[in-house]
Amino acid sequence: MNSILKLVIILGTLSIITGALITTFFFINSKNELRETVTLTSEEEKELEQLASGEKEFQVSDESEDGRMSERVFSDRLHGMTHQKVYAEEKWGYVPITEKSIDLMLEILEESDYTHQDFYKQSLLAWKDGDFSNAVKVHNVIWNSKGGNVGKAQRLLTPQEEMDYRIEHQN
Repeated sequence: MNSILKLVIILGTLSIITGALITTFFFINSKNELRETVTLTSEEEKELEQLASGEKEFQVSDESEDGRMSERVFSDRLHGMTHQKVYAEEKWGYVPITEKSIDLMLEILEESDYTHQDFYKQSLLAWKDGDFSNAVKVHNVIWNSKGGNVGKAQRLLTPQEEMDYRIEHQN
């Protein structure tokens, strides 16, 4: 009886360890799939600069397909996320940047076919990796689509300014 109990305990322990290893493997693989990169061509980079400067109009659709988020709503949310990171005279709207909010936006992208899909994906993947150096450009590209004349982002916020902004805009 003692040897059967030991065998059951050993097999149970091995099953738990195997299950944990398999779960860990699949979790790591799913995280790595999200970490893909999007590389823009030189033409796309040039267009992005024109969009950020306002030389070219950033047009997005207000139409929603199959009940999914329209590109206008998606770009507005992304624009609201940039407010945590950029200095501008005026800012309207705020969506906190969290790992969860970035993941949600990436999930929405996977299910959508927006005109500026690569721009959004490149921006969000950089943020997921902790790189917010593109936030001024992201803000201004979308800001220009709104016909902005007040509130153009001028620079990234300092860490202290960002902390103050987040505290001020907590719900």
